[in-house]
Amino acid sequence: MAPGQKNVVMRAVIRDLVRTVTVTSAEANALRDAVYAALHEQRLAVAYPSA
Repeated sequence: MAPGQKNVVMRAVIRDLVRTVTVTSAEANALRDAVYAALHEQRLAVAYPSA
């Protein structure tokens, strides 16, 4: 770990607030990857499906 970095434990609850159906695995994985990239200061383009 580099100086100035911190370890954290984070839980992200991924839900669609509009649709009543479950978020698909592919959608949840894309969101997880985007959160991971943001936390690690990487840039990752994510295409969000339209509702």
